[in-house]
Amino acid sequence: MAQTFNQDVLIDGTTDTTQLRVQGSITQTQPLQTWEDSAGNPQIQIAGNGNFQSGDLGISLSAALFTASANLTPTSPQPNRGFHSLGRFTGALTTAITWIVHELELLGHGGVNTLQTALRVKLTNNNTGSLTDAELIAADFQAINQQGASENAIKQITGIHAIVNNAAGGYCGKTVAIEAVIENAPSSALENVSGFELSAPIISGNVDYLYGLLIPDLNHADNNYALHTGSGILHFGDIQELTLQETTPPRNPPSGFVSLYPMILEGSPQLVAKTADGLEHLIGLGGGHEVYVDDILQIQRPKLNFISDRGIRWTPTDDVTNGETQIRALSIQTAVFSFDGPLKIAASPLRLYNKSGSTRVIERVFLSVSTSPTGATIIVDIHKDQTTIFTTQIHRPEIGISDDTGESVAIDTPDWLDGEYLEATIDQIGSIVPGADLCIHIIFS
Repeated sequence: MAQTFNQDVLIDGTTDTTQLRVQGSITQTQPLQTWEDSAGNPQIQIAGNGNFQSGDLGISLSAALFTASANLTPTSPQPNRGFHSLGRFTGALTTAITWIVHELELLGHGGVNTLQTALRVKLTNNNTGSLTDAELIAADFQAINQQGASENAIKQITGIHAIVNNAAGGYCGKTVAIEAVIENAPSSALENVSGFELSAPIISGNVDYLYGLLIPDLNHADNNYALHTGSGILHFGDIQELTLQETTPPRNPPSGFVSLYPMILEGSPQLVAKTADGLEHLIGLGGGHEVYVDDILQIQRPKLNFISDRGIRWTPTDDVTNGETQIRALSIQTAVFSFDGPLKIAASPLRLYNKSGSTRVIERVFLSVSTSPTGATIIVDIHKDQTTIFTTQIHRPEIGISDDTGESVAIDTPDWLDGEYLEATIDQIGSIVPGADLCIHIIFS
């Protein structure tokens, strides 16, 4: 039989025993306890299975041990927090404090074949009103420091700390400390999507180093990647700093990829691309480095072939010393013959010798005049040790009628050996206006 007490009830225990026991019936389905307002509406209840329920008890949250629910409307009292636990500690702390703990242990031998979650946070928006100023955050973590000095600084303060511990004897196919998933359903739209975004820091005090992303040395696995992406453009808004490699990295990239790294070659940093077959290729000259005609690089590389946008050709020689391939840097240069005044068929008395100590390669012959020919074209021939380099005569450089420039079609014998000399001859001039002031540019490397 129920009894009603209209005044305070005090249970004053005199022995160390349970002071209040509430025992359900053998067929108990109703709550064991309810705490009600003055109108008899339950505010807190302990269900028949011992689960604690607070707030709106009409919201079913399945078999949760503890629930705090609220079904609110604009006219309802508006609680600011569904759950709030505040701890204050004053004085020295010598032991670690973990204020809120969620633990889930999976034991036994039955197997685990579904997704298991120790802590889940969910924020759902289904409001049809104005959302232009809304900002939704499912989880907000803050670590605030209000004390300290340079000689008494906190060792480290961390907003989010994630650990995955694969203990001794454990095995895991894939391990991820932090994973971000973005989903966009059909007929929906996302304007800007970031898997990870660092907001602009708000800093007014002194900061020694500021890192958007700091990754330590990763050298514990067979294959180590500090950053590994799939398809997509890498966009950098500022300069990149790369570690200078003292020796060629031993690892070759996968097929279809190249490795990029800078190395000091001939006293200047050069950017090198390494392909899956282990071959290295110079792809640029850095630091304003001047390369002279007879510079030789001796580096341990099987093959290098490179032409820079500065007119420098890098090509392997046949010289091998102590297992090192010699790489010769050859500058693209120009030799000039000139004929002043009105032109006539003649040979230049000048001889241009190759005294560089190595074979040069004639790339092309370019012609220019100050007065264009009419009636016929200007044709020039170049001889090397008294033999034409244009064994096919139609390859000779030519200036067309009324033109002021022209060049060779092809060089039939381009090699210019050390000690050989070049001569220039005018084989044909304009029949009406011969042309005047001819410059013959011999471009060689």
